[in-house]
Amino acid sequence: MLPTLVEGWCSLSIPFDEEFDEKGRTPLSFAASIGFLDGVRYFLNKTFKAAYTRDQNGFFPIHWASIRGHVNIIKEFLQRCPDSLELLNKQDQNILHVAAEIGKANVVLYILQMPEFEMLLNEKDVDGNTPLHLATEGGHPRVVSIRCNRPANGRRQKDG
Repeated sequence: MLPTLVEGWCSLSIPFDEEFDEKGRTPLSFAASIGFLDGVRYFLNKTFKAAYTRDQNGFFPIHWASIRGHVNIIKEFLQRCPDSLELLNKQDQNILHVAAEIGKANVVLYILQMPEFEMLLNEKDVDGNTPLHLATEGGHPRVVSIRCNRPANGRRQKDG
């Protein structure tokens, strides 16, 4: 069924970054949200532009992978579009913000294991929240414990 879906999208003459489903997602965002790695690879092989297209909900495809906990999809994006790590949704949230807020401990653990992603820890969204603040406010103790069991470099108060 899923390969047929991708083939259907591919037969359209509309660019992948201009087509939206009933939930406002691009084909690449949809593939990322359901963890369809072959579909993600297919769309990225066609164009990287779709990885940098915000959908009608304000999310980039890598955000959907983070929201749904698809670490393999996140890895694919970061391998092929490394700067997608820095993409922010409409609330100025990176992939660590959205994973922490929803309680996706597997995504948070993956991100925190990578030293080059350390800078995401202290980024603030439009409301001044870091990913740890969002995990705490959302009642996600597993996410909070992952962060608290790491070295204390760079812990920051909400007000600075």
